[in-house]
Amino acid sequence: MRKLTAYSTSAAAFIALTNAAQGQIVYQNIDPDLVTDDERIFLDVNADGEFDIWFDLFHSGFFGAQYTSAYAGNQNPYVQLATNGLLPGAQGLKNFAEGEIIDSAANWETPAPFFGDLLGRLLFFDYYSCEDMLVYFPYGEFVDVSNGILAFKIEDAGENYYGWVRLSVPQSPVCPLPLYDALTIVVHDYAIQNTPNAPIAAGMVGCDTPENPDAEAAATAIKVSWDAADGATEYKIQYRPVGALSWETKTALAPKTARIIKGLDCNTTYEYQIASICDGIVSAFTSIQTISTIDCKIGDMPLTASLLIYPNPATNVITINIDEDIVAYNISVTDLQGNKVLQRNLTTNSMAIDISELANGTYLIIAQTSEGLQHAYFVKQ
Repeated sequence: MRKLTAYSTSAAAFIALTNAAQGQIVYQNIDPDLVTDDERIFLDVNADGEFDIWFDLFHSGFFGAQYTSAYAGNQNPYVQLATNGLLPGAQGLKNFAEGEIIDSAANWETPAPFFGDLLGRLLFFDYYSCEDMLVYFPYGEFVDVSNGILAFKIEDAGENYYGWVRLSVPQSPVCPLPLYDALTIVVHDYAIQNTPNAPIAAGMVGCDTPENPDAEAAATAIKVSWDAADGATEYKIQYRPVGALSWETKTALAPKTARIIKGLDCNTTYEYQIASICDGIVSAFTSIQTISTIDCKIGDMPLTASLLIYPNPATNVITINIDEDIVAYNISVTDLQGNKVLQRNLTTNSMAIDISELANGTYLIIAQTSEGLQHAYFVKQ
């Protein structure tokens, strides 16, 4: 489901009038939320393999007073954060209202180093406390805020990409000590506008995430499937071998809810995730799923990526899937001695075949298609 189910009146008006101008917005729901717990939170908001923004807490004291503060910083100099512009050199960051436009008009700053290298680049919200409660100076727009919105800008090759991070900064009573229990940073979700120099509305999340992702595997291909998402015009599938740093991407136009991904390595575990796209806005991805391709071949005949058989091994029924871009005519099933045991005409590119009468063993399927013969093996057990 969507992270947000409703927008403010101003946000709804903006979304209705400017969906076309929004371009592709990629949204990521963080589940479970990230919470500061003696460590910084790091975010890679544009999925390029490098951290862009961090969040951290700092505790210190002077002249008998003590304080604890919450900070955000840019991990790389090409990232800027939107400040309230009140304190040059140490700006507090602006808390954007839901639906407020994030674009070049914001007060963008590369936060300056603070206390040398102790905190790196910072800062945005601050909160002051003491031992005896005689003095209490909360500062910043995120003090004790639930679901505040922080804006960021990433510069790449002279183009700007705008986005937001939704976070909360709950506080408990500042005294008695320890002060480090008085403040927490919670990061809920974030989004980035992938169209260069295009604005984004704070809090915009796109359409629903597809449900029930599933996959079936052959040797060099997998068939990924999912339930339809309301309003989706397209689906985005990301996949990669487990341990790889970058994703490969395929798309499927609605109402299709499946896609065969070819050209994979045999006997390899892959991970995949799926998002829906509504009017160019990308939803949150499903949780990452895994599936392993089977052995490359049996005997000397290579397998064909365009022909997918599942389940494999099978007992009673197998399903044959042939790439939707290929016209399929018929299939034949032979044993490893070359004896034909089944033959069927194909009226669609996906067909269930009853194999319950076959003896246990390994069989070869040969499909006649518009691109020639396609081969695959399956095991009856």
